Amino acid sequence: MSPGFGLCAAVAVVIGLGGCAQEKASVAGDDTHGTYVAPGDPKAQELLDSICKKWTCRKSVSVRLKTPKGPDFVFTAPFGPPIVEDDTIMVFAGETLNIEADIGPAGPVNLHAVEAIVHPERTITLDFSQYRELKDGTGMNLVVHNPFDKALRYRIEMGPVGSRRLIPTSACPVLPHIVGVENWPYPIVQILIKSPVFLKDSEPMVCAN
Repeated sequence: MSPGFGLCAAVAVVIGLGGCAQEKASVAGDDTHGTYVAPGDPKAQELLDSICKKWTCRKSVSVRLKTPKGPDFVFTAPFGPPIVEDDTIMVFAGETLNIEADIGPAGPVNLHAVEAIVHPERTITLDFSQYRELKDGTGMNLVVHNPFDKALRYRIEMGPVGSRRLIPTSACPVLPHIVGVENWPYPIVQILIKSPVFLKDSEPMVCAN
């Protein structure tokens, strides 16, 4: 399995979002309203089981998001995709994740999810949720704590409510030992944080896709 394929496939299995997704999960409602139900294809479950033998997976997924008009967007699934695969972290709306890493020469390596923070000096904390003061409570807020001695840079792809694919968006480097905040003025089901690396001394502190 090529790097990144398993995570993309898992996203497709669970929610029908992502560039590799060919079909959308069963829907009651339309793209922005109603309740989404995860597909029950045995082959999809078999694929997910094989992925979860290698990566730590969620036991389930449950997302409820306020939308600008109409009822809440709701998505539930009795199984979930991996939290981390290789250098990619998947975060669903409403989640707070602790991602422990080893410190490599170019950035954090051997990323893996932990429930409790045992090594705060090398554990990235991520919190992704709706922000009640942004767009009448429908906007999203991502808070990233950088525990390292160097600025942390990464790329972000997002799955907004109503989208059938993941969309690249800008991300700003996070200075050492502080939190960085990103926000968007619309509801987002999930984001992927990809390829975290340390910002080189010669690189500017600029936001980029």
